[in-house]
Order: sequence, then structure tokens, then C-alpha cells
Amino acid sequence: MRFFSAIFPANNNNLQGQDSKTILKPSLRMDFNRSAWGDENNCYAYALNAPQAGWARPGNLALVKNKEYPDNLITPANIKEYLLHKDGLEEITEYEALSGRFHAIAARVAVNCDYHFYRFDELDGSWSHKHGGGIPENRDGENELITNPGTLKDHIYTEFLGYFAIPPAGILYVPRL
Repeated sequence: MRFFSAIFPANNNNLQGQDSKTILKPSLRMDFNRSAWGDENNCYAYALNAPQAGWARPGNLALVKNKEYPDNLITPANIKEYLLHKDGLEEITEYEALSGRFHAIAARVAVNCDYHFYRFDELDGSWSHKHGGGIPENRDGENELITNPGTLKDHIYTEFLGYFAIPPAGILYVPRL
């Protein structure tokens, strides 16, 4: 089994509002359930299975201030850096993501524009996502069941970043709802 080196985000010295942080533990055996989600959370909160994270942004989970990024900072390298070194996620392989042993998340980027996240719903073997305040979906733009976000034909989020997991010890975040 993979060794998870990160128990909490690497930049603990940058965390603010220490008393308002919560540990988000991995959710295993997730099931696609669109009725459990509303318009007050986004794709990253959905992928993390943390509705109380609100409009979560990569790199800001444990920060009191949930800053927006200027478009020029939305690059594959930056988003991956934020996920791994600020939010404390671990990179995993596709095989591990599909194994059901991890809280698996996939990320894609529209360079200089936006990012998007998917989660593996182990109970039905599909991936699902949530566009902004919309409802979760497990189908792509061509109404096909999402079985692999890495090969997804997406005309907006063209760069696939990879697969990530919440470590067993969890990650720190600030609930926003």
C-alpha cells in the first residue's frame, strides 16, 4: 500500500485562524448522489465530499481567506503545486484511483482560465463532477458515463493534471458554510 508522507499541509506556518480548522478525513465507498448537493458549493468541495467547504479553491482549504487567483496563475503546474503542497493531497496512479482504497480525485485545467475536479464513486465505478452551483453529474458533455477523467473529451478543461487522494490522516480545511 502507498505510503502517505503528508499528514497535514506542508505549509502549516501559512495557516490562519487555527481554531476554525477541521480535519477532513477520506471518504471511501462514495456513491453518486445528486440530491445531497446544492448551489452553495463547487466542484472541488464536491470532489472532496465536503459540502461545508463551500466554494473551495486549490491551495486555500486551510486558509481563512479563500482568495481567487488571477488567470495567469491558473496553470497545470501551479494547481498541482497547490493541491500537493498547500492542501496536502497525495498524487496517486490511475490504478490506485480505481482500486477503491483511496478517496480518489481527478483534476483538469483550462489554462489561464479555470480548473475542474472529479471524484471516483466506487459503488457504481463511475466518476462524477459538479459545475459550480449546478447539480452533480456522472456524464460528460456527450452524455456518456464518465469512466476515466484522463481520457475525457473536454473542450474547456483540456489539460489533465492527474489523480489525487486525501491521505488517511486527513487534511486541514476551514469550513465556509
